[in-house]
Amino acid sequence: MTQLKGLRELDFALYISSISLYLQNPLDHAYMLYDLIYELDKTELYISGRGDVVEAYMLIWRGQKYSGIHLWNYSEDLKRLLKEALPAIIQLYRPSDLEKVAGALKEAGVEFKAEVYHGGR
Repeated sequence: MTQLKGLRELDFALYISSISLYLQNPLDHAYMLYDLIYELDKTELYISGRGDVVEAYMLIWRGQKYSGIHLWNYSEDLKRLLKEALPAIIQLYRPSDLEKVAGALKEAGVEFKAEVYHGGR
């Protein structure tokens, strides 16, 4: 069964699993690791996973006028948290998540603009 845990609820195994994501793909997870090390007082992290496996996460950085949300492998578990963190600039790491996130925002009656940027990979 999938569980959603906030930063303060993470057990050691799930924390290590989230660090492993960075080690496997530093470009996709650099913001997560940086914010957890240097911006912890402005950062919220919610992980959706099974056991010690991270299936999805939402990183919320509250350092400016708008929150910065980083979604990796968006799941329905994160929908309520997404709505609560608005207004925000949302960054997705998987193109397939755009349709799901847009649907959740439309369902919440949120006006939004989507722009697609591609990295050099």
